[in-house]
Amino acid sequence: MSSKDFNILELFKDEPKEPFSLNMQMFGNKLKTEHIFNNLKSLYAKGLLIQNGENVNPKINKIQINKVKKEHINIMKRHMLSLGIDVKYSSYSEENKDCLYRDLLHDIQHIDGIIIKATLDWKKNIIDNLNISFSKENMTWDSVKKMENIVRKHYEANHFLKLLKPKNLRDYSIKINTPDNLIHVISFDFAKHVDDFRKKLVASYKIEN
Repeated sequence: MSSKDFNILELFKDEPKEPFSLNMQMFGNKLKTEHIFNNLKSLYAKGLLIQNGENVNPKINKIQINKVKKEHINIMKRHMLSLGIDVKYSSYSEENKDCLYRDLLHDIQHIDGIIIKATLDWKKNIIDNLNISFSKENMTWDSVKKMENIVRKHYEANHFLKLLKPKNLRDYSIKINTPDNLIHVISFDFAKHVDDFRKKLVASYKIEN
């Protein structure tokens, strides 16, 4: 993490700063995306503890969702954005997961050589399980690459299906089950700076004219 982890935690006790106003650095030999995710997960969990008025134990990195309020989530989203990190929090029911799966299937069903087998809860009309593979006879390198690109696009579905190993920061997630049969998913990504959006809008304007 940055020079002193304690200093970062102190920031969470104040009002969130402006987006991208703080610089966070992580150090380590051969630092990989997984290490970045684990550091962010620990930092985020400790931030939620602080928002909830609890003392932070250096070894705590678990989130007790029953103690987390919507206002805590919103405040931490702003805090993390001040460090240039975008936090995505979603809660999924069986129906929500089904929508994720169907959106993915809609995009991959036409790939050459792909085999899709789904187990359906007939009464609920909800996909219960998915098995996706390729036919050895019809599989091509182009098909495999196309499949990978589409799954990377549907990273939220991949949080559950685990068709591909995480590669980008947003591919990693924290999943928490609650007694109300919801699955709460938290993921991180490097936030897009407003200047990036402005450049895209200018580029789009130039193309259209």
